[in-house]
Amino acid sequence: MVNSQKGSSEPYKNEHCWAPSEHNCPNSSLSIEVLRRFETILQERGLIPQPTILSFNPLWFLAETEKNIFLWRRGCSLIQQDEFAFRIDAKALVSKRLRQLQCCDHDTPFINPLWGLTPPDETTIQQEIEYLLAFMAIWERAEEHVTALGILSDALAKELGVQAQDEEREEVLLPTNAAGLHPRI
Repeated sequence: MVNSQKGSSEPYKNEHCWAPSEHNCPNSSLSIEVLRRFETILQERGLIPQPTILSFNPLWFLAETEKNIFLWRRGCSLIQQDEFAFRIDAKALVSKRLRQLQCCDHDTPFINPLWGLTPPDETTIQQEIEYLLAFMAIWERAEEHVTALGILSDALAKELGVQAQDEEREEVLLPTNAAGLHPRI
């Protein structure tokens, strides 16, 4: 599943596809807010451990990081994030993180989100891998239901006027490993 060879043709860096014509978000994609709530409920119920500040970040935080990197590469500020409809592919995000952990570069903050606090050791890396695998085991069984709730949540937010109409916002699927795409300047 994980290719740890250097020079692998499979990209694992934070590369994003942002042209709406270049992809369609799968039905299983969901908003960062839905992912965060699902993950938080799993932690509250003790189904997955709660990461400590000195261990690793939760999956929803990695999704937020992907969003922020996308905005930065696009030349946008956080103020402009509402111009986009960010969707997360949970399976792709976990797969990407597992690849990053297999090819860990201790000096990059994109691979090691605790950069500056503590270098990741083998124990911390193994704890994060176990966390991600535990999340995925539950996700595999719950994906259909969680994405249905996410669709319902999005529809209600639009109906109540809480969320802008998607026609006005550019849809972005994260993470998308699309090599060769660069931010427009």
